[in-house]
Amino acid sequence: MERKAGWQRPVFDGRRKCTAALLGVLLLMAGVLLFLNALRRQSSLEEKTLYNYTVGATGTPRVHLLENSVYPGEWLENSEVYPASLTDYIEFQLSAKLAGSGDTRAVSSGTYTIGVELSGYYSTEGGKKTIFTRQFPLEEGEIPAGEDGVAEIQKTVQVRPADYSENLTEIEKELGGSFERSCKLVFSGTFSLQCADKTAEQPFSLAFSLPVDSKNTFYQLNPDADCSEQGSITTKERKTAALPFFRLLVGLIFALSGLVLLLTAFLIARKPTAEEVQALFLRRLLRKYGSRLVFTEAALPLPDDAVSVTSLESLLLLGEERRQPVMCRSDKAGLPADGLFTVQDGSQCFFYRTEARTDASIPLSA
Repeated sequence: MERKAGWQRPVFDGRRKCTAALLGVLLLMAGVLLFLNALRRQSSLEEKTLYNYTVGATGTPRVHLLENSVYPGEWLENSEVYPASLTDYIEFQLSAKLAGSGDTRAVSSGTYTIGVELSGYYSTEGGKKTIFTRQFPLEEGEIPAGEDGVAEIQKTVQVRPADYSENLTEIEKELGGSFERSCKLVFSGTFSLQCADKTAEQPFSLAFSLPVDSKNTFYQLNPDADCSEQGSITTKERKTAALPFFRLLVGLIFALSGLVLLLTAFLIARKPTAEEVQALFLRRLLRKYGSRLVFTEAALPLPDDAVSVTSLESLLLLGEERRQPVMCRSDKAGLPADGLFTVQDGSQCFFYRTEARTDASIPLSA
């Protein structure tokens, strides 16, 4: 059969057409799904810090002494041991400050209170039980806003422990019994921050125990606990991932490949001619049985008494039983000439010849 030069339309029989169509549909669907999935960019909420801040409160005490012959000066400074009997009053330098930094400007302010807290306790095996608590406010006010989000307050207060010791004595008389005493100077408040559309509040509290117990003749002034806190103002931002161009490209390639296969199967490819069907059928026979065949160059003799079998599979089984090869002669295309296969056993000859076909698929009985 002559072949025309140039591009030739591909030849698809029914089997090839179904295979190409199925593969085309699968590739097209996979490509479309992959492409659409890549277009749906992933997004997530991320926390962004707008402003970090630190809040701290400190107090520096010193004691003013009564006239005496022991100490040369009238003041005992911070971190010394003080005599209760020579204490006139205690002066506290109190300060509280909020400072911070961030990419967004913050405005801060606050409120504060300074007071004395009296408490009475009853000791049990399980710990202390509070009998009463009384508050004596000394001062309160606003903490002004400074520059760059800084807010700070500094105050000086003087406290006479003897006055509060007298108050505790009067309470004991009224209650009709003694208790464990506690007297504290409490400096507390709250800082408020405004950053963008977010707000935050950070409380602070600093306390010093004052000498009101007559059993203690000497005392020190240290804060009950350090006052230093850190915090931040945050916001949630939705981050959208960039388009995955590689997945888009792969999806596009899959979809186009599937489309090309479908167009080829239904529009471009043509049905094979009778000769092409026969050639295609023989090629499939060779793929299935080629390793069990012997090809010759000479034409195979076919005597008049040769026995015809119904399938190549039967001829192969017959050859195995008689220990004789199944032979065929190859044509110019490398296919069995005339579709003829023979087994020669002495004077007996068995053969199988393919018939003209309209379908190139191999039946189970071939």
